[in-house]
Amino acid sequence: MSALASHAALVVNFDQVGPDVVVSTFGSIDLTGAPIPTPFNLSGAGVQAAAGDLVVSGSVFGESYFGFFTVVPGPLGPFGLTFASGEGGDALAILSSSNELVLPTGYVSNTNINASSVYFGHTFATIGLTPGTYVGTLTNGDTATINIGVVPEPSTYIAFGGFVGLSAFVCYRRGLSKSAAS
Repeated sequence: MSALASHAALVVNFDQVGPDVVVSTFGSIDLTGAPIPTPFNLSGAGVQAAAGDLVVSGSVFGESYFGFFTVVPGPLGPFGLTFASGEGGDALAILSSSNELVLPTGYVSNTNINASSVYFGHTFATIGLTPGTYVGTLTNGDTATINIGVVPEPSTYIAFGGFVGLSAFVCYRRGLSKSAAS
């Protein structure tokens, strides 16, 4: 099942960590051929499983790309509307019910999307999620994959670790160039 995740441009993982459900993302979206975005106010992270709607991080403004999916990744389960206990990072929402992808305002194509949320004291069942892999396809062939309780291949962790290391190095170099300019 996780083989699909290694080919996805954007991956959203739901993991059961002790008594909590943790949502994390990695990857990017190619905006080639994307519709013109419109401003979108996200008012909090949450999941509406039966509709296939997922807001990973929503306490910030974003831009909606309406009609960008040719195949939407939801529904994600039989019922439920559950709001996250906490969230952070970039604006990110996959709204299957309205065929929308919401990205950070001013998002630059193919840059990493970093968003996360947590549901304290919840399981997949109490949120209304059905474990599995759900893949949405964009009009340009790019994908958004949602893994619920799916353990990724070891190569996914290696790639993610490499990306984190590269990001840390870039931040370090930017800090050096700022201090040198002072």
